[in-house]
Amino acid sequence: LIKVHAVALNYRDANISNGGNPWPVTPRGIIDNDAAGEIIGVGDQLEFLKIGDRVMPNTDTKNLTVREPTRSWLAADEDGRFGRFPGV
Repeated sequence: LIKVHAVALNYRDANISNGGNPWPVTPRGIIDNDAAGEIIGVGDQLEFLKIGDRVMPNTDTKNLTVREPTRSWLAADEDGRFGRFPGV
């Protein structure tokens, strides 16, 4: 669980909010692809992060390494980080 300390709104978010995206979006989805915060809770299977670590969550869960064979929609079809406690 991440406590968000900072977010950035950009052109991508404005396009999603105003219906101007050329790619698929989640209707009435949560915007914001960019955030920074700290870990405030972890599950028992998480091995490399601990409470208190500072993190920058990746919203685009289908393209984590940039080497995927599929095209990234910049996570427009996934909820963003404009919530107070997004999950990892």
